Amino acid sequence: MQLNSHKAFTLWVPLLGMVWLADVVVAAADVGGGVQTTWGQRALRGLWGAGLLGVAVVVAVAVGVLPFVATGTFHAYVDDVRLFFGYANVSQVSSSPALLHYAASRSLSHTVLSLCAPAVAVITWRERGLQAAWPAIVAATALILGLALIGLSPAPFPYNLIWLTAPVGVAVVVSADAFIDRTPARWRPAWLLVPVLILVQFASHAVEERYVTVRWHGQLDTADAVEAATDVSDPVLDGMGLVVTRPPPAKDWLLHYVLMPAYREGKRQHFKDIIATTAPPVLIKVPYRFSWLDDDDAAAIAANYLFVAPHVGVLQATVVDEAGTLRIVRPGRYLFASRCSVVTAGVLDDGPVTLNTVMAFTAGPHPVRVPCGATALWVGPHLDGVPQPPVLKRIVQKPNLPGVRTPQPDD
Repeated sequence: MQLNSHKAFTLWVPLLGMVWLADVVVAAADVGGGVQTTWGQRALRGLWGAGLLGVAVVVAVAVGVLPFVATGTFHAYVDDVRLFFGYANVSQVSSSPALLHYAASRSLSHTVLSLCAPAVAVITWRERGLQAAWPAIVAATALILGLALIGLSPAPFPYNLIWLTAPVGVAVVVSADAFIDRTPARWRPAWLLVPVLILVQFASHAVEERYVTVRWHGQLDTADAVEAATDVSDPVLDGMGLVVTRPPPAKDWLLHYVLMPAYREGKRQHFKDIIATTAPPVLIKVPYRFSWLDDDDAAAIAANYLFVAPHVGVLQATVVDEAGTLRIVRPGRYLFASRCSVVTAGVLDDGPVTLNTVMAFTAGPHPVRVPCGATALWVGPHLDGVPQPPVLKRIVQKPNLPGVRTPQPDD
């Protein structure tokens, strides 16, 4: 939500503001050029543009600002917006050909027609005046501004093209209308081939797209498992927000390409500090994102989490020697066990205990005496033991949320 709210302000509000400004300028030029427009027409045009801009501002404020105001973190949001723009680089425009190739390979008709909008605006203006050209001018303005903002983005990846859906759609309609109007009547039915070509090209690529055929049961099972191993107030650290029903552990929980320069410059909190102060009970290790972390963060993760599945780790505290102090940062239910499977009894907080049992730990130091050393592994409020592969996806014994997904036959 945070990055999307950035885009709401950095892309759509300025874009719609430019659209409204272009509309106002054209309306004024119409009057100055002697074009006959009534006050009612000009008022309606102004209200349309202002209303559209107003709706965008209201939505952007409601989605992108109010949550931060409500939590008292608006100043942090402003700092992040500044940080986001601080890494914008004109050199990123060099990625535009790759983005253009990606768009054209998915929908050549949309790409060509939308890019023709600026030329259509200029030609219509010269031939028929501003009043006739203003829809094309508005469409071209929105398209050019959107392309420029994406080109200057610190991360001009193809998925950002989705933010151009609206201006591209308007530009396509404007260009197609102009071309159809200039096509001889007997050839106009040929334009019916355009939507056919769009569908054919889309269908041919859809069958090849990985995200069309991939099954998401693995991610859903991981989310179910994490929810079962935590309470609704327990934070989860994953760098991407996979489990939306659990809060983030700190303000700087997100691992994202555009934020890594600030991370390397020490302007964002490191994961080792988050683990030391908050100790998220469950960590989901997303390989390509976690590869961006430095060695100290990677060492903190390895020391404080036991990975019960390739990408899911549970919080652990360990005493290597026979006697020592078990330091618990996050209170909760842990599986208390010896590091040697044959040992079944020990001493905890100066009292005898049976090992390999689940017990509640308070935060702080806990003296232990266990042959081979001891480990406390987080199990959370609902489980009776630490899940072990390959049954991680089956650990939802006491779901604390409705709508637990029914396992599929091929899981």
